[in-house]
Amino acid sequence: MHTIPSDLGDESFMLPIAGLFGDLDTGAGTVQLPDAFFAASPQVQLNLAADWQRALAQLRLRAFEQLYRELAYRHRFDGPEEVARRFSDACRQLGQEWPPELAQRLQAARASATGG
Repeated sequence: MHTIPSDLGDESFMLPIAGLFGDLDTGAGTVQLPDAFFAASPQVQLNLAADWQRALAQLRLRAFEQLYRELAYRHRFDGPEEVARRFSDACRQLGQEWPPELAQRLQAARASATGG
């Protein structure tokens, strides 16, 4: 299990809230939160949603990076432009628009992997 920490720090006491469902075969997902979430104050709902969105965005970036690494390894004898083209094609086929900060993260990862 992987945990992405909250911006609130360690002083908060978090309990599990069921509600994220996913089909690991098809990649389909849904959110079905319990009534207790909707009974909480709007401020709490906003804070929870913001924390969850931030954590899910980090997970999404990690998945993009992993996809890029897999393609880069599979096509390691092709040039970086070809790998980038294949990555872009794969994202398009998945219906995913990759976030702008991904290019910087991939560039930094490449630089650290090559020692530059």
